[in-house]
Amino acid sequence: MKPWQFFAALFAIVAISSRGQTPLPDTISIESPSSTVSRQAAAFSGAWLGVWGYELPGALIVESISSNDTAKVIYSWGDLPARRIKAGWIRQIGQISNGALRLTSKNGPRVNYTFEPNGTLQGRYEIANSLPAFATFYRVASTNSAEIQAAAQKGAGVRNIQVRDDGLRGTLFLPAGKGPWPGVIVLGGSDGGLPGGDAAFLATKGDAALALAYFHYEDLPQSLENIPLEYFQTAIHWLQASKYIEHNNIAVLGASRGGELALLLGATFPEIHAVVAMSPSSVVWGGLGTNANSDEQPAWTYQGKPLPFLDSSTLSPKQWEQVASLSKSDPYNYVPWYQAVLADKPAVAKASIAVEKINGPVLLVSGNDDKLWPSTQMSDMVMKRLRETRHPFPDRHLAYPGAGHYIPLPNTPVSTNVFTHPIAKVKLEMGGDPKRTEAASADVWPRIIDFLNQSLSDDTKP
Repeated sequence: MKPWQFFAALFAIVAISSRGQTPLPDTISIESPSSTVSRQAAAFSGAWLGVWGYELPGALIVESISSNDTAKVIYSWGDLPARRIKAGWIRQIGQISNGALRLTSKNGPRVNYTFEPNGTLQGRYEIANSLPAFATFYRVASTNSAEIQAAAQKGAGVRNIQVRDDGLRGTLFLPAGKGPWPGVIVLGGSDGGLPGGDAAFLATKGDAALALAYFHYEDLPQSLENIPLEYFQTAIHWLQASKYIEHNNIAVLGASRGGELALLLGATFPEIHAVVAMSPSSVVWGGLGTNANSDEQPAWTYQGKPLPFLDSSTLSPKQWEQVASLSKSDPYNYVPWYQAVLADKPAVAKASIAVEKINGPVLLVSGNDDKLWPSTQMSDMVMKRLRETRHPFPDRHLAYPGAGHYIPLPNTPVSTNVFTHPIAKVKLEMGGDPKRTEAASADVWPRIIDFLNQSLSDDTKP
């Protein structure tokens, strides 16, 4: 039996529709997971779209998740005339365990969804005596029934291309339709890996987005130490040469250490015409290896030399003792440590990022309850330097009261503010009230899209 034959046999027991790519019931009700649901399970909540085997449109709507990680879902597929499949949908119960959502039916297929490192879902559809089918599913940035319906009618749209040229490690996400498009380099933070979720989301809004790994991924360096800026310059040139990209419309978006890096790249390479820095730093900090308390190595190098950076060497033994008493907690709160180091004005001056050299507007985003580092304070420092140097672009800082360090994509449930760092192996307090962080997420991402649209318009460039 071929994988698609199950769909053909299902017609008698499910709702059938021939309208649109992936039909759905008239009413969709997505409930926000309660605090009793694990963060791993809560991440599945929402609407997802993909294409099975590159030909059969599909949708997964996770309407609710109970405290025992049982999920109520809508499973939908589109028309595939070549295989005599008509579009339809069915409501099912799924079970979430070990990072996977599993849908099963008696004598039917096994359908599993697991999170990829890039924030998408990898779907696997399998029935007896047949080869499995696969699909990549992208989150719909809405829980509104009408908007989900509209997205399902349009289809997943987003395509992705693996990037392995010239030593780069990344994935280019492309919008539906025919380009070329503005290009955005998307950077992760100190946990490394590939930030594909943010890049895929940007592609759904009309920008080609390169999710670029720079450490702790495949054969790249495993620690945030001695990363050459030339690697990112290669990525810029790769985008400029791509047929999919408007070569003069390139931006960079990063969060946390990626926010620091985004500002640094904008200040170094004039080909970048807009910078979005979320929970960023105003200065260059030391590297991060497997020892969370070691920052003796530089994070970044350029032209073979380490960039000046701030580290704990500026603290006296008495300051160390004071910081340790303030920061001692489980999970760990690093804010007092950063604030103590930032009090050394001469050291800060040497390590400050020359943001006035950025060849375009800057958008900063922070939560003022950030407990990982003082991102609102450092964003204010960036804005102060931009104003004092009369940066000739419309720069802005959006600071959200009660939000924490991590401000996710819209409609991503925030059930905890604790994060176990995959490299340093310590529990970190991210800060923020979950509801206020979710509200910040809902507000800020449309503003980011508007900022990119305006900044990468040819008529806005000097």
